[in-house]
Amino acid sequence: MAANSFGLTGFTPVRHLSGGLIRVNAFPILTSGGTGFDDSIFSGDAVALNGDGTIELFAVGAGSETAPTLLGVFAGCSFTQSSDNTYKFAPNWVASTAVVTGTTITAWVYDDPMTVYAVTTDATTAMTQTLTGLNADHVQGTGSTFTGQSGSSLNVTTGIQTASAAFRILRIIDMPGNTVGNTKCRVEVICNEHVYRLGIGT
Repeated sequence: MAANSFGLTGFTPVRHLSGGLIRVNAFPILTSGGTGFDDSIFSGDAVALNGDGTIELFAVGAGSETAPTLLGVFAGCSFTQSSDNTYKFAPNWVASTAVVTGTTITAWVYDDPMTVYAVTTDATTAMTQTLTGLNADHVQGTGSTFTGQSGSSLNVTTGIQTASAAFRILRIIDMPGNTVGNTKCRVEVICNEHVYRLGIGT
């Protein structure tokens, strides 16, 4: 089975489904006793909204059609690091970074449910036109500590479903080197189980 040469770089916003602007919004990252969230988060990683309004890494298969937790895609963060008391902006969050007590770790998130993302499919299964319109979960890959970019991909091997799953495949991107029927294909997706789309409040 042939593979395209695209890297696994997570979810990149490319357009708005209705023609609007692509925007980020600020959310606090989950903290505990002056130490930030204990998993690393990279630009292009999917993130979840917690019940207390903080965000954390979105776990593969988390949430559901009736209780969604997917908020969107991480775009970097800012925080005051306790080791040198400096305010920093970074493309990725390093797990368990110590911050100045009482300060907020701010994550920037593409949280509009109408944002369309480009993502590479996994390296196992060929991407075909018949998968367009179906839903798929992601594969949480290893991000780059050098660039801060995600290493995630779209799971078209075991993550394809007709109803649930976090993302919906809109189309295969028409671009040089993106051969249909190969693995590691570039596709456009939109959030399927987005926390803003389904009301579960009382």
